[in-house]
Amino acid sequence: MSRTDAGADTDEDGGKPSGGVRILHIDDSPDFVEMASTFLRKNNENFEIETRVDPAEVPGRLEEEEFDCVVSDCSMPDMELDGIELHEKVRSEHPDLPYVFFTGTSKSQFPEEAVENEKTTHMEKEIDPRRFSDLATRIEQVTE
Repeated sequence: MSRTDAGADTDEDGGKPSGGVRILHIDDSPDFVEMASTFLRKNNENFEIETRVDPAEVPGRLEEEEFDCVVSDCSMPDMELDGIELHEKVRSEHPDLPYVFFTGTSKSQFPEEAVENEKTTHMEKEIDPRRFSDLATRIEQVTE
């Protein structure tokens, strides 16, 4: 199951706004990625967010279109790939693409090698508007 976020703002010609930050957000919870997209756009109207609930679709999407950042959960049970495996695939083809793990996996339980690349960061997710604001700030920082 996948979902392309059609809620991103468009310009007068129906195209994407110039200067927008294109984000590909992956989480196995459709409700969570929907909520996250809403909060992220409230924090930055220039965010163009595409969501996916199946991490196996991500490598193909990254080949089809350019994104400025990937945001991904780590633990995605019952999926072909988990977040760590997805990160490895993305890094092999897109070594400089900013990648933010936004996950319930704590930093102490998170594999250190996954964040050794300077373009990869880790944030613990919480369902709290302030945490989404922190995520928006982190995305702005890594995409500058």
